[in-house]
Amino acid sequence: SRDKWKEKAQNYQVKLGNALKSLKSLEIAFKKNFC
Repeated sequence: SRDKWKEKAQNYQVKLGNALKSLKSLEIAFKKNFC
């Protein structure tokens, strides 16, 4: 069951990383358009 937990943690990290990446690109796009 520990492996399952590890898998979940990794999936969560990947999702978190992707969310951060899209936030960053949104921020960049926003700055380009409004600054």
